[in-house]
Amino acid sequence: MKSLIDRYIELAKLHGVALSEFDHKKANRLHSRIMKVHRELLALGPDAQGAFFCLLEHPDISVRCWAASQSLDSIPERAEPVLRQIAAEGPVPLNINASTVLMGWRSNPS
Repeated sequence: MKSLIDRYIELAKLHGVALSEFDHKKANRLHSRIMKVHRELLALGPDAQGAFFCLLEHPDISVRCWAASQSLDSIPERAEPVLRQIAAEGPVPLNINASTVLMGWRSNPS
């Protein structure tokens, strides 16, 4: 589980760099890899999910943004404030991503 969490962190950071460099092809490839690692983590059950939720407090803003985006349905009370803060104070384009995720989530109630 730890190796998957570490891999998720690494990929999320790389994705943030790709976005900041406006390298959308690289960002798209990393997006797919992040989603795959996230699915693998979820398949490990509640312990892995709990470890994943800790990423909402990670020092890297890209990691927090990804973790919050993928936690909205599970723990909106913790994930939404993280995304709101990134939307308000984060750098471009992460702030735009956070805003977009929040708008989509709010307009698509479960």
